[in-house]
Amino acid sequence: MMWPGAIFPYQGKNITHRQAFDPNMDWFQRVDMILTWLTNADKPANLVMFYVEEPDTHGHAFGPNAPQIKELLQKLDNLTAYLEDQLEKYKLADRTNVIHMSDHGLVGVTPPYFINMTQYMKDGTYDMAGASPCLQIYPKEGHEQEIYDALKAGSLKNGHFKVYQKKNYPKQWHYKKCSRSPPILVMADVGYALDDLIKSAPEYAEKFNFTLTNSSEFGVHGYDYNVSDMHPFFMARGPKIKKQHKVAPFHTVDLFNLFTQILEIPPLPNNGSMGNIVDILNDKPGRYSIGSILMVTGK
Repeated sequence: MMWPGAIFPYQGKNITHRQAFDPNMDWFQRVDMILTWLTNADKPANLVMFYVEEPDTHGHAFGPNAPQIKELLQKLDNLTAYLEDQLEKYKLADRTNVIHMSDHGLVGVTPPYFINMTQYMKDGTYDMAGASPCLQIYPKEGHEQEIYDALKAGSLKNGHFKVYQKKNYPKQWHYKKCSRSPPILVMADVGYALDDLIKSAPEYAEKFNFTLTNSSEFGVHGYDYNVSDMHPFFMARGPKIKKQHKVAPFHTVDLFNLFTQILEIPPLPNNGSMGNIVDILNDKPGRYSIGSILMVTGK
């Protein structure tokens, strides 16, 4: 359900039930459609991944601490209640494992903490992509060392962003050997943002009809995953999930193994750890035909 990438085939195959992203589709109508998939007489869904774009969308425009976010969280709470009510209505609640999760946290940043990073580089010597807090720098031929040296000097002068060449990317990022990773990457410190937000802030103000001031807070994610404010939440319930149980933090890549365990299918080779998710599961035998996953972006 509006899951990123789900409308595209993989190895020539499409998923059985899919709905492209449509922000104009009512959230509760999305749940209704999911229930038609789960109760389909010919091909009932056994795994539904449900993406909700809030509070991420408004979180970027207002920051994580705004009253608008509190209102959206109440709406999401109502949506959760509706989902559970519909599962009860169709007698699926006891057979469905429901997982609520986010894909990242959010940090509030105000304009005084925006960094004009491009002032350290010469126009026409580079291309830039990405979004705060990390920007990808693609130097034009013959300018890589020049740009790196200039950004490094700017980093030392400013003190609130770091510059990495591809060969020196931190090991824990698992990004160094990626063919798509840039020659140079700039990472703002937590609580700071880069040039893209200098441009985007007025656009947010126009789109969401507010006056931009130095105290206007915006939401940013993408800092190092070891930063606690970047950590997502995870809640689950169902016949295969332990009740009233708190588990230790685990990595997002471990979720693949959790899903295969719930669905009782063998996992393909992956970078997750089975050991990190076994504490979530109980060993209760029985029939488990559906795993329904609710993804809520933002923290």
